[in-house]
Amino acid sequence: MTLSLAALLLVQAATPAAQAAEILAGYAAKMICSTVFVSHRDPAAALLQDLARSAAAAYRVDSATRSVVASLGATARRAVFRDGLGCTLRPDTSSGPIAAWKSRPWPPRATGLWPAGERVDAVHLPAGVNRALLRRALDSAFAEPGPTGPRRTRAVVVAWNGRIVAERYAEGFDAAMPQIGWSATKSVTNAMVGILVKAGKLEVRRPVQAPEWQAT
Repeated sequence: MTLSLAALLLVQAATPAAQAAEILAGYAAKMICSTVFVSHRDPAAALLQDLARSAAAAYRVDSATRSVVASLGATARRAVFRDGLGCTLRPDTSSGPIAAWKSRPWPPRATGLWPAGERVDAVHLPAGVNRALLRRALDSAFAEPGPTGPRRTRAVVVAWNGRIVAERYAEGFDAAMPQIGWSATKSVTNAMVGILVKAGKLEVRRPVQAPEWQAT
């Protein structure tokens, strides 16, 4: 009984560390995969700027399968890129098919003036826009307050009355580069759903008309 209890306590004590390794390895695989195959950035930049807690992870980028394997000790995870869908984290390190979802190409970039297209006219601004205040706001957003807790602002876009009136990007980033949106992505998606509901084009109480979800 004493031996069994000691073994149980040992397993329980080791579990948090093992779980932490799984989480950190998975996080590193997903982030590096998105950095390389979605944003087309140097993976070293992700380790430096985005993966402070996973900085010790070893990783391997496989261009042939468009995947990344990251490992911490004996724990490894793989993330796989698919066109139009981004990177998906596998529950293991195998390179076989990860789901029945088909890859789809990224939509073409529209050439019209935003929001109908991607073009931005920051020269002919609407009346009432204070250029000096806009410039001060952008300067403040990109300013680093000190050596601790850096902001590392990558992009700021200011929209006013349906027009983009100002935008600025950090070195190495631009308007065409897909970036991880974190909670901002959630907020924008929620707002888009609300717009569709208000327009009568989406009913939140009806099943989603996605064939891939019907078999689950």
